[in-house]
Amino acid sequence: LPVDALLAAYHVGYRDLWRRFLRYSDDPHVSRLLLDASATMWEWTHQVTDAIARAHAETSRAIDARAASVRHRFLEQLLTGATDTDAQRTVCAMRGFDARGTFRASVITTTEADVALPPRLQVELDALAGHHQAIPHGGRVVVISQGCDERAFRTAVEPLYPSSAIGVGLCREGLEGARLSVGDAERT
Repeated sequence: LPVDALLAAYHVGYRDLWRRFLRYSDDPHVSRLLLDASATMWEWTHQVTDAIARAHAETSRAIDARAASVRHRFLEQLLTGATDTDAQRTVCAMRGFDARGTFRASVITTTEADVALPPRLQVELDALAGHHQAIPHGGRVVVISQGCDERAFRTAVEPLYPSSAIGVGLCREGLEGARLSVGDAERT
């Protein structure tokens, strides 16, 4: 669940419960009890929302680490030429690609200042048509794409890497084509 939706649902429940309590606030004795209880209820709200936020952060980190691992495995298999294996087709499908589709690779040279950019780049690429994976590899970022408009790609990438060279490979068919496109982009 998106954490904001979960927290909003919890707050709606809390608000409804509090409104039910307030129906009895005409009695001075009950009003005093409600005032005393409000501190406890706010503490509960604080504890629950903190626990939700911590769990969400942990889960997000685990999901991000798993996705990064799969992206790296996908690229390593491409670079080593292991393109015609069940394992590569499985990893390809896990990243949302069609193993028989048309791929285009791009290689972006990076600097030490660009180290934190790949997650931000992935967010930008996710907003584009098609499917894209940005994978840091050595002193560069390799982007594997399917169904991408090159102009839209450059518009998304160039502001993040204004002083970097961006090599774009040819559109090629299948996983072997993806591997060749990475080579095209590196040579470019």
